[in-house]
Amino acid sequence: MKNKPLFWQLYPSLLIVTFLEIFVLIGFARHSFRDFYLEDQGAQLEEKLNLLSPLVLSSLQDKRFLQRNCLEMGEIAHTRITLVNINGQVLCDSKTNPQEMKNQKNSHEIKMALQGLLGKSVRRSLVLDRPLLYIAIPLKKNNQIIAVLRGSFPMEKIEQAIETLTLKFGLTGVILAIILIFVNLWLSRKISYPLEIMKSYAQKMAMGDFNIKVELPGNHSREVFQLADSMNDLGNKLDKQFNKIVKQRNEREAVFSSMREGVLSLYIDGNIMHWNKAVLEMFGISIHKDFKGSPLRDVFSNPILEEIRQKIHNKNQFIEEEITLTNNRIVQIHGTPIYSSANEILGTLMVFYDITRLRQLESHRKQFVANVSHELRTPLTAIQGFIETLLDEENIEPPMRQKFLGIVSKHATRLNAIIEDLLMLSKIEQESEIDDINFQILSANSFILPAIEVCEKKALDKNIEFKIDIDGEIKILGNSNLLEQAMVNLIDNAIKYGPADTQVKISAQGRDNNLLLIVEDQGPGIPEKHHQRLFERFYSVDKARSRNLGGSGLGLSIVKHIALIHKGQVGINHAKSQGSLFFIEIPKA
Repeated sequence: MKNKPLFWQLYPSLLIVTFLEIFVLIGFARHSFRDFYLEDQGAQLEEKLNLLSPLVLSSLQDKRFLQRNCLEMGEIAHTRITLVNINGQVLCDSKTNPQEMKNQKNSHEIKMALQGLLGKSVRRSLVLDRPLLYIAIPLKKNNQIIAVLRGSFPMEKIEQAIETLTLKFGLTGVILAIILIFVNLWLSRKISYPLEIMKSYAQKMAMGDFNIKVELPGNHSREVFQLADSMNDLGNKLDKQFNKIVKQRNEREAVFSSMREGVLSLYIDGNIMHWNKAVLEMFGISIHKDFKGSPLRDVFSNPILEEIRQKIHNKNQFIEEEITLTNNRIVQIHGTPIYSSANEILGTLMVFYDITRLRQLESHRKQFVANVSHELRTPLTAIQGFIETLLDEENIEPPMRQKFLGIVSKHATRLNAIIEDLLMLSKIEQESEIDDINFQILSANSFILPAIEVCEKKALDKNIEFKIDIDGEIKILGNSNLLEQAMVNLIDNAIKYGPADTQVKISAQGRDNNLLLIVEDQGPGIPEKHHQRLFERFYSVDKARSRNLGGSGLGLSIVKHIALIHKGQVGINHAKSQGSLFFIEIPKA
């Protein structure tokens, strides 16, 4: 059942109370006036009877004239006079023949008068057939009651007077009721109106608007204003608390959203409680949906997660697992139960770490160690083998000895090149990590021309011509030594793998907001399947040829690291005709 507004609870109640009070007041006034009239008429009758009592006593001596005297006394007193002896017999009556009246000994007023008291009663007269007020007094002689004198007064006159007064009171009550209707209306409105205002403010506060202030027009009670002040104070406190909660929530959401680790919390029944963007991206799930309360198995279609959740729930302890997702991501999961302040289990918390890159780096590290071991073992084995041959075979002919020493020298040179390139690569990585690299504003000429000079002798030996196209106006922020080393490596490779009597094109031109460095040879080219891994350490398209040419397998890796240090990139494209085209792209200053 819907509760009624306060106004419709107050106003009808006040009206009912008002009308009840008016009716009760009219009834009480009617009853009071009736008693008053009865007392007043009774007093008047008693006074008249006391005045007539001497005449009646004198008339008792002459019973022949008794009835006539009663008639005269009734006319004088303007009331009905009845004389009754001590036996209840009517001796005379001013209105009726006493012979026709019955014995009055049992009448209430007569009994009281015979007892020496004032007799009084209101009852219907059987003779006159109408209600009368009876007053009876005892008549004494020598202190002995010898008769009772009774007077009566018709009640119609009293009732008429009471009805007249009742009508007047009724009209007054109607006027008063009309006035009180408006008074009660104003009073009910005065009580309910500020509460309605505060109710509307409370509804706005419930909708989250805590900046409003309750303002009550007009004069109201102190309690109402205190309630309004309390609501304003409550609104201020709620606003502060709500802002604090929102701030904490936003901070938590910002932390969760910024975390690279995925976070997923579950209720005890396995439904999702909370998640962040990272965990959805790991599993390739749309981030624009609300998953709160959704089952884990419906959102993350991975049965292993449900198994891990069950394991955490059953063991009630920290669990670490590693899984591989369908998108080939390797994820490490740390799971732990969520406890309440009462140490009750509320659910499960899982933190996901994407260790794909870590595992790839571990794989590269293992491969790098294997490659280094292999690359170092080959020249060392050759050097050791030929030195042992020279030591064991004393009678080796000089030409053969010279050949063996040449092979040892060649492998020693390659071993030295590998070690130098490893040291160079290590130095570049170390300096980039501690930001110990000195950058300056450079033009392309400042590092390309010195690199060409370093490689010029090798080019002349193979009759390779340099074709140079450099825009010297372009400036970049870089390290001259590192960029020179990168260009030396690219030009040296172009000379090594390019055939004799050809050209090596070297250019430096602007493209968008970058400086594009290009080294293009006319060699056999590199198949596209090798392009992706070409800049890895010790990766070689043709290992045998690379060894024969004295390469360390680290030159292009050094170029890649130098480009990354300069916030650029390195790559390879097919030349338009033949050969290979290597490029470095570095942002302009």
